[in-house]
Amino acid sequence: MVADLIYSPKPDDSKLKNLYEAIKAEEKVELDDPETLGSALYMYAVYGDRSPYLNRLSVKEVKELTSDTLLSALKKAISYEADIHYSGMIGLPELEEIIKSGLMLDNINIKSNSPARFEFKLYDSPVVYFLDDKNAIQSKNYFFLPGNPVKEDDKPYLNGYAEYLDGGMQSIIFQEIREFRSLAYSSGASIYRPFYPDEKTSFTAYVGTQADKTREAIEVMHQIINTPPEKSDRIETVRKSLIQSINSNKPGFRSVSESVASYYKKNYTTDPRKQWVEIYKKMNFDEIVDFYNGQFYKKPSITTIIGDKSIIGTDWMSSYGNVIEVSKEDIFR
Repeated sequence: MVADLIYSPKPDDSKLKNLYEAIKAEEKVELDDPETLGSALYMYAVYGDRSPYLNRLSVKEVKELTSDTLLSALKKAISYEADIHYSGMIGLPELEEIIKSGLMLDNINIKSNSPARFEFKLYDSPVVYFLDDKNAIQSKNYFFLPGNPVKEDDKPYLNGYAEYLDGGMQSIIFQEIREFRSLAYSSGASIYRPFYPDEKTSFTAYVGTQADKTREAIEVMHQIINTPPEKSDRIETVRKSLIQSINSNKPGFRSVSESVASYYKKNYTTDPRKQWVEIYKKMNFDEIVDFYNGQFYKKPSITTIIGDKSIIGTDWMSSYGNVIEVSKEDIFR
């Protein structure tokens, strides 16, 4: 049983050497991988010391691990409260007995703070973080805008703005950056949907492009994210996409309980999308613009750039904020 692995693990210190070697090899790959470098620089700029690339064990600390240390961590982990989800043919009374007999529920005595809050750094003015990577054939560029807490009534318009930005091949980012100008191999954007009512939303965008197209790609992306939405003729496409996404995103039977549990934790008594779809049918473009203006307009942006300095240059970067040049040692532990 899985319970045996959880409650009666058999420690084997010889396996720790394999773990150390794997982590050591992984770190070496990370330092040479542009995708990972781009992600690590973004996390450093947005979360500072709370970046997952900094807030983790170093290779040296992994080497010093013992079975007792890991078993102690496991013991604490399984003491946190947790949700249990099940899908199948067994009835609830029988299922309860199975769970009670297989899991040590009496040992759960630590309240969970899940889901975690993602608290980003606050900046008074725009900032550009740059990492010079001589081996980078492409540049990896991220963009971040801070937002405010999202009112319940504003959530449909958050979804509307997200769809307008990056809802597929008809979205503003795809067409302006990839289709019309061929500036990027990959691009996209997302808006963080807070779990807690007082938690702030945020905006993230990404462009991966040839080194010699970096300046133009960043210029176009900044025009998109720092300017209120302008293409009002796209509203019908936005409406249709939002409604279609509801119709096509019904959770699979194994995920229904998780969806319902999430709604209850957010104090919903029914699927909120039932109300959203009625709003989507009547949504107008000015309401999307109003959402953007209330959340992101004139907020200090964070831009992170990884590329070959000899090709892309840095003199133009100050147009987008105070330029801070960092090293790999700054963004990895």
